[in-house]
Amino acid sequence: MNASGLSAMMAVTVNGSAPGTGRPEETETLDMLGVVDTKCLAYDFFIETVLMGALCLLGFVGNTLSMLCLWRDRSKSATPFLLISLEVADTLFLITVLVVRVLPSAQTYTGQLGGLVPAFEYFGRFGWPCALTAETATIYLTILVTLNRYVAVCRPYETSKFCSLADARRHVVIVCAFAVLYNLPRFFEYRSALIDDPRRNATIRVVVLSSLGDDRTYQIVYGNVLYCLVFFLGPFVALVFLNSELIAALRETKRKRMKVLNMDSSSEDDITLMLIVVVVVFVVCQTPASTTQVLLSFLSRKMRGCPTTFFYYERISDLLIVVNSSINFIIYCFCSRRFRQILSDLMCRRKEPPLETTDRSEMSCRQYRPNRKDTNGVTRLSQV
Repeated sequence: MNASGLSAMMAVTVNGSAPGTGRPEETETLDMLGVVDTKCLAYDFFIETVLMGALCLLGFVGNTLSMLCLWRDRSKSATPFLLISLEVADTLFLITVLVVRVLPSAQTYTGQLGGLVPAFEYFGRFGWPCALTAETATIYLTILVTLNRYVAVCRPYETSKFCSLADARRHVVIVCAFAVLYNLPRFFEYRSALIDDPRRNATIRVVVLSSLGDDRTYQIVYGNVLYCLVFFLGPFVALVFLNSELIAALRETKRKRMKVLNMDSSSEDDITLMLIVVVVVFVVCQTPASTTQVLLSFLSRKMRGCPTTFFYYERISDLLIVVNSSINFIIYCFCSRRFRQILSDLMCRRKEPPLETTDRSEMSCRQYRPNRKDTNGVTRLSQV
């Protein structure tokens, strides 16, 4: 999520009005922020209030159901715990989107949320850093889930060292600490400022860049270079490598199993499909935002304001990040038979599914144990 897309939502007036109501002080504030065109306000409302709002609701419901289903998975392995952590991070991100983008945009366009206006200043100053913190946690928890699966399938003899539930909890703590520390400077990028409006003899309170946020070196090094490395290039390379190795290993396992047992293993196919979808969704949703962040440093305020092409593109790039945090439930339902089974049991209030199922849950971390055999004497994958 990018700074310029949030800036239009950060202006509030001391007398309790919000930008976009047509009053002189709001018009001046909006002009400072590059949002004065009625069509652009309508576009903001459609993208940020209607679409982002709908995605937030979908994400809240879907992520809650996902957490309930994963909590019912009694495999006691690391993977369900990691996925629950991912859903928590996604949900926290959606909460920040709701207070930073959805509600202020609704007030800007409709003027019906005046009671929330005094809080918008704090939403703008502190909501955006919180959003980036949650987004960072989401990205690296996705990598952590994939790495956990990679170790379990591609390096099974190291599973006991790196794939236990205790290890997963420790890794989640490390990821969360990194997300907070990395985004700590974001909390000091903006400050409140009072601007006099001689036309109305009123004082306007706006959120503007601080000396740190306005520093050119800081913008290039931290805002662009590190952003691209931490939010896109690093995670993209890691996910592509891990999933390529994992997909190859799963295909080889399937080939050997079918050769020995002459049977299909749909659960392994489900794992492969789920990982492919996760990578594709990540790349599609994160790439436009990374491009936007780079362009922000080279475009003037006029070139990135309404109604330029960049203005419309930047809103879409932010929308895609919200999509990424809202559709995990759909991916799980589409790709995982065991998840659908647990969801069905949950909806029908049936008892929890047994630990050992014929579907051999793809929601669990597995370890290949050559010395463990089933009743037919064939070595099988067992849950950790």
